[in-house]
Amino acid sequence: MQFSGASASLSHGSYTNATWFPSGPFSDNMATVTLAVRPVNDAPTVDLDPAVLDLDTMNEDTGASPVIKISKLADVCSDVDVTPTSSGGIGVAITNLSFSNGLWQYSANGDVWQNITKLTLLLSGEHNQSLRFIPNDNFSGTANVTYRCWDYSVGSPGDEGVG
Repeated sequence: MQFSGASASLSHGSYTNATWFPSGPFSDNMATVTLAVRPVNDAPTVDLDPAVLDLDTMNEDTGASPVIKISKLADVCSDVDVTPTSSGGIGVAITNLSFSNGLWQYSANGDVWQNITKLTLLLSGEHNQSLRFIPNDNFSGTANVTYRCWDYSVGSPGDEGVG
């Protein structure tokens, strides 16, 4: 059996050779099948090793701690699904706080503060959302915040008890 036709290489890398046979064992018409690959939500990641941020220090009995901007916490987060043009960016889910030596508060705008009463608390890296610690009188030591990066796929900023 002999075939006649043309052969060509394609530059886009999908095929190394394509051959067209005008007659023979193949149909004159071609069919194309398209495979759609749907996106899935990839969880954000923490890009810090070890995953500890050092925050500003404060003196004992001076009131509230320096403000901790959520955007600073979110700076160590990344997400392949988030681009500079996607809405929301990356926020954080506060999953653990050391409550035994003081009170933790958050602010949605940097002005009005609310006590944190439940975990997990979702906070945005935008709009000046912040945390602060108000230590008990005469407390000196460390206060810890544990958080996870949050991609806004569940919940809204300010939601408590998520998860």
